[in-house]
Amino acid sequence: MKSTGIIRKIDELGRIVIPKEIRKTLNIKESEDLEIFIEEDKIILKKYYRMNNFKDKTIKFIEIFKNYVSGTFILTDRENVLYGITDDDKKLSIKYLNTLNERKKILNNENIQLEITNTLKKVTKYIIFPLISDTDLLGSLLYISNEKITDNDIIILNILLTLIKYEMD
Repeated sequence: MKSTGIIRKIDELGRIVIPKEIRKTLNIKESEDLEIFIEEDKIILKKYYRMNNFKDKTIKFIEIFKNYVSGTFILTDRENVLYGITDDDKKLSIKYLNTLNERKKILNNENIQLEITNTLKKVTKYIIFPLISDTDLLGSLLYISNEKITDNDIIILNILLTLIKYEMD
């Protein structure tokens, strides 16, 4: 465990302020959830990703549906790739995060470079589906393909997305 040298007092309501430098380093934004752990005499705060609650079932759905389309699925939370790439770098690129934060479905049927992580850039056709529950952006389902994305592919992807959203709500 790394010491920051920063000491804070707990106020009368039991609150403690996490310094701005630490929030910036860990990319913790206002209103994000933190998970609290206790280990011996330590209190550990960890970023909480709601997408982790749905990850296993979502991956099972993807495993079934990938048999009906020719492309590749990539599942992400708000910061990392959870499924679909074997690359060691699973942290989403700033460019992809900015696209994801627009919170809209993006269909691209031209071969354009898509930067998923800092080390994974693909020239591909793709659809980005933001995964939103209760107005919270949880992550994304990304479908990439070397072939043109057809209307049938889109129907299959929308059925998969409906199942995923049903699990999230």
